[in-house]
Amino acid sequence: MLEVTFNTQKILLLFFGALCCFALVLPPTRPIIDYDILLEILIILLSQLYFKRTSIKNVVIIMFMAFYLALTFIIFMHSNNFHIADYLIAYKFIFYLIFMLQVSSSDIISERNLRNIFYIFLVSMFLRYVVVYTFELYKRPLLFTENNFELMIILLLWVQVSLHKKYVCNIVTILVLLTVLLSGSRSAMLSYIVIFISKRVIFNDVSVSRKIVISFFAIILLLSAISIFLLIRPLGDLSAIDRLMFVQVFLAESKGWSVTSWLFGTWPITPLSKFGCDQMLFYDRLFSRFDPELCYSPVFHSMLLRIIYDHGIIGLFFAYGLVYYALYRSGVKKQSAYMIIVTLLINGLSVSSINSPYVVLPLLLIIASDQRCFRLKEGS
Repeated sequence: MLEVTFNTQKILLLFFGALCCFALVLPPTRPIIDYDILLEILIILLSQLYFKRTSIKNVVIIMFMAFYLALTFIIFMHSNNFHIADYLIAYKFIFYLIFMLQVSSSDIISERNLRNIFYIFLVSMFLRYVVVYTFELYKRPLLFTENNFELMIILLLWVQVSLHKKYVCNIVTILVLLTVLLSGSRSAMLSYIVIFISKRVIFNDVSVSRKIVISFFAIILLLSAISIFLLIRPLGDLSAIDRLMFVQVFLAESKGWSVTSWLFGTWPITPLSKFGCDQMLFYDRLFSRFDPELCYSPVFHSMLLRIIYDHGIIGLFFAYGLVYYALYRSGVKKQSAYMIIVTLLINGLSVSSINSPYVVLPLLLIIASDQRCFRLKEGS
């Protein structure tokens, strides 16, 4: 096992700083490197670097998930449509859950370094989004990838960093809001509002009258955010929103399911029907690597739909419950853990949530951080 020192944290800060500077100066439409793969490699390295002796309970859970992965892999390998990439894309989040449990007993990253990492990503995204919006360079601003994914880095880190009271109501909160508004991301806007209201109203120990006043201004903020979004990027006909198509296809695929299917999902790596795949042809890049006419649950985009299709409702509760458990084991305050889970669920309504490296990276950093610093400094 490697010993993590201050120098390792410093190298991590330098890496994130260099990565953001690199992304800022290069056009996002023609990236020289694949940021997804780079972050996935970093996640694997961090999970092993920050791994410390864990509890028996964690070991049992990890062994159960490893057995589940092995069993489903063997079943899929003996199917007629086997391709390793299809399996990894569909089941990647289970590997991520194992990584989170591995670092859940670590108290390694200091509060200061976690805050600095948050600042690096926040300032970089804000600058890129301002430039893109000002000069109308692209339809949607982005630093590494589609902003529905990358904004989760700053939103999740913001939940943890803002435990310190003096960081709740200052320029940081405004910068996060402006970045989210410039992005045009509906899920990020909703996440911001939920986090803001949770911190200032639900989990804030203030009088009822003050909560009413804060709630009023929060509603005004929500309406303003929606208005600005509609001015920047009109939605048009709601039927054109592709997320509605995903839900419609899911309902068609699940029609006639038994109670068992709803609870535990379909047989491992079950492809959608030809009708379902035909409806998703505009996302053919997510189709099977084995057969371009086959498609699997990743075409739903929504992580919630994907997990229910593959693992059922029980699998959905198990997956997000394990994230909460890893946060709890690391000592994250309950209120923050709740906000993180709700943010993940909101993101999972439209995109890949816990199957994305842009979500798992900040989760690993939060889980591996020294929670004693936050508990001593928390002001809410």
